[in-house]
Amino acid sequence: MKILLTGGAGYLGNIVTRKLLDQKHEVVIIDNLIHGSNGCTGLFQIQLNDNSCLIKDDIKNIKKHDKHFQDVDIVFHFAAPRLQHIHSSKEIDDSLEDLKVLYDLSVKHKVKKFVFPSSCSVYGYRDKIVNENDDVDITSYYAELKHKSELLLEDYNEINTILARQATLFGVSNLMRNDLMINNFVKSVKEKKEFDVYGKDTWRPNLDVSDCANILLKLVEKEFSGLVNVGTDSLNLSKQDIIDEIPRAIGVDISKYVNYESRNGRTDWPPSHDSRSYKVAFTKLKDLIGGKFIDLNKGIRRLYERNRTV
Repeated sequence: MKILLTGGAGYLGNIVTRKLLDQKHEVVIIDNLIHGSNGCTGLFQIQLNDNSCLIKDDIKNIKKHDKHFQDVDIVFHFAAPRLQHIHSSKEIDDSLEDLKVLYDLSVKHKVKKFVFPSSCSVYGYRDKIVNENDDVDITSYYAELKHKSELLLEDYNEINTILARQATLFGVSNLMRNDLMINNFVKSVKEKKEFDVYGKDTWRPNLDVSDCANILLKLVEKEFSGLVNVGTDSLNLSKQDIIDEIPRAIGVDISKYVNYESRNGRTDWPPSHDSRSYKVAFTKLKDLIGGKFIDLNKGIRRLYERNRTV
């Protein structure tokens, strides 16, 4: 098959790309490499063929690359702003416009499947366990963008589309993201630096990035389209659960690095309340693909070992 991936050299995207190349598929990567080129390392040493290529460009210029959509079977849309990079409604509107153009090109070229990684962040702040049938609770521009993207794709409905509401990712990748919570905690401990923890009793589902890549590829193989939560029940964890597991995983006392109070003496930072707290049910995903996933202890150990060698 021929598969096009926007953001295919990113944190999650480069892992999916490598797996597709291992499976001898043709891939077209469109990535602006704004977060660096480590995700590209060795990509085309795995399988180099005439139809696989990396295009360094922004998703906003996707129309220029119309010819690369010819004979594409599947589109993965990983290129999107991160949570901390969305600060206005205009940025949401711009991203939605990019999505429309990408989808229109996919329809034009009769792409068979469109995969959109959304986020469980759309569930906001909840006291109960939520599933795909529950209403959203939008608490950030990031969650608003993800939900509006879902609605747009559901409304278009011209291609079999997978809307994958992903848990918070962590774990090792060629292109690391140290802004992600577990990654940040472990890196700080390795570097013997303090890190802030606010809302220590708030909950979030978590998932190793390599498991997420495997899940998306398994979903593509299924005759499935629609909305599905992507994660595992066993990794619905509070921030304090994660803090408690780090010393068990790496054998290091981290108490002197964990800061539950203010930053640099400021009493207004960090906030004591996290705007997101939710536990998510992943029964639908389990029924679709089953599978075993990397647990927190193993994921922390992998991260710690990686940071020892960087």
